[in-house]
Amino acid sequence: MSSETRGRVGLLNRAGSLSATAARPVISCRCGSTRNWGSAKNTAWSWNLLGGSIQLTQTAASSALLGAIRGAPVVIVATLENKLPMQLISRPEIKEPHQLRGKTIGINRFGGSNDAAVLMAVKAWKMDPKDISMLQTGGTSARMAALISKKVDATVQSYPEIYQAKKLGMNVLADIGDFGYFTNTSNIVTRAYLQQNRTQLKGFIKGQIEGVHYVKTNKEGSLKILRKYLQITDNEAV
Repeated sequence: MSSETRGRVGLLNRAGSLSATAARPVISCRCGSTRNWGSAKNTAWSWNLLGGSIQLTQTAASSALLGAIRGAPVVIVATLENKLPMQLISRPEIKEPHQLRGKTIGINRFGGSNDAAVLMAVKAWKMDPKDISMLQTGGTSARMAALISKKVDATVQSYPEIYQAKKLGMNVLADIGDFGYFTNTSNIVTRAYLQQNRTQLKGFIKGQIEGVHYVKTNKEGSLKILRKYLQITDNEAV
């Protein structure tokens, strides 16, 4: 494979890019070139991937499954999470799960990981899904704004937003990861790209694995990466 071969990676968000960021030097080496992988912010992964502007996207597995059901030639080549790294956050006046009955929970979209997270929590609490309402409020920032403005009574968030919510007096009702396994953030490519670039993809995934190992074994180096790419200066939040 030519050293000038490049692949563009669409990332779900800044947090989702951490393992790839930590592994970037390793990924470049594994793929055969220090110029091998660029990056592209993922806002409409399906159009970007199917249109060829990116070759791999890192996003929720549910997105790939929905796309495949609708006929998109996409395939999951690796999964980074087997649990949902989310917590269900409520407004200050809601301190217990049973207080969510008759309330509205903000999610990103129906059929996605937020939707699944809420249903997992409701099932674990032995509540009927009809006891609560879900409202599509959009991405992380939009969900936080909806919670603060009382448009919703609770929502699903990940770090660092969980830390920010706690500072505002919000309550953590549950850690969704405690409720069971769920295939979440995954590497997704088209079937054609997998067939033609299997060696390059293996190198990318091996680099990610080494990046995850680095994050788990090098605290100071990992915190430095988090501060830089999440653009967070609050040490406690990091």
